[in-house]
Amino acid sequence: MQKFYFTFGSSATFPYQNGWIIINAEDKSSACDYFRKMFPNPRNEDIVNCAFIYSEEEFKETIMYKDNSNLGANCHGEFTTE
Repeated sequence: MQKFYFTFGSSATFPYQNGWIIINAEDKSSACDYFRKMFPNPRNEDIVNCAFIYSEEEFKETIMYKDNSNLGANCHGEFTTE
């Protein structure tokens, strides 16, 4: 399993405002499928309703990881695809 970080901006259209969630999955595609099932995009079911998606390695390089904050929020939850 790999960790994928789905980050959010301040828009009320996101499932959460600011911060991120973590999805543990076999690959990015599986993580995105799981995210879309949990948080469907009301305008287009094919679009992942988040700001950015990072692998664990990519996320650890961000200021969000280093500060444990994204626009004043941090992790909203961690989920596993199984």
